[in-house]
Amino acid sequence: MACEVEQQPRLQVASGVASPVVAPQAAVLELLALGGDAAAPVAPVPARKLRAVWRGRLIKLTMAIVVLAVLYRAADWRAVLAVLASLDGLWLAGAFAMFVPQTLVSAWRWQGLAAGIQRISLATALRQTLAASALNLVVPSKLGDLSKAGMLPRQAMTPAAGLVVVEKGSDVAALLVLLGLGWLGANSFAVVLLTGAVIAGAAWGFAAAAVPASGLGRLLGWRQAAGLASASLLLWMLHLAQFDLFLRAAGVHVSATDILSRIPVAIFAGLVPLTLWGIGTRDGALMWLFADVTTPAVMAGVGLLTALRYLVPGVAGIPCLRGVWASRACGRGD
Repeated sequence: MACEVEQQPRLQVASGVASPVVAPQAAVLELLALGGDAAAPVAPVPARKLRAVWRGRLIKLTMAIVVLAVLYRAADWRAVLAVLASLDGLWLAGAFAMFVPQTLVSAWRWQGLAAGIQRISLATALRQTLAASALNLVVPSKLGDLSKAGMLPRQAMTPAAGLVVVEKGSDVAALLVLLGLGWLGANSFAVVLLTGAVIAGAAWGFAAAAVPASGLGRLLGWRQAAGLASASLLLWMLHLAQFDLFLRAAGVHVSATDILSRIPVAIFAGLVPLTLWGIGTRDGALMWLFADVTTPAVMAGVGLLTALRYLVPGVAGIPCLRGVWASRACGRGD
């Protein structure tokens, strides 16, 4: 299987015995319900909790459909279909190609963060990142990212879960920084300079990623923090570039300043946990933010494209997630 998880060095504990690795979907519930107690056994997921999860997703999906119906009625759904039918294939292909560097940078960041508690290869970090994206399709508020902690040895779960929280916080901070740059009028030249700086910063910060620190208490050193900040900025610059390509595919050409000052607002709107994957809330925000640039129908079409940012990595991660489960069933550790 292409995404089957490779063998990883197990985390050694005081007794010298390596711990087992828990299944990611159980790890999410364990971290949420048991506070990440590494000594607690992983019980089967209760049917009641599974029903609650699916009920919540169904409600959010219904809300997304309702909001989209209202937006498409206001924008004229026939015009929205016409926009989707006339998308520029070259720009659209470029937008899809952005999924590759986005996923690689996200995996590189996870590898660098986890180095302090558990050494993993970039390939393993990539599989874990894709598997988490698959879980994000069915669990609320991107809690699937917590499963990356569950893919590490049990003794590393609690500090690794803390790292995931830090990682999510860095995403918000990076997006706020880019939004601030947009409001300050940053142009394309400034974006190019920032890109070079964050790549260099991430490379320097994660250069020692292959050497784990001693003990589980040390979550993040200054060098790793610099790498985290730089990698997060780079990752969100790639996301904003993808938004720009979606806009260009729909015939909307705006400046780097417009992208930086408007798109983060729409992304934050999509994080409001009202609908599935932010569908509807993000679309409405895009239509309002770009009302002075193009028609509501065009932005409604662009909004629909942005939902692919969740769907494509999630679908790509399904084989990796199944590979993780298969390796557990075979009794192999990571």
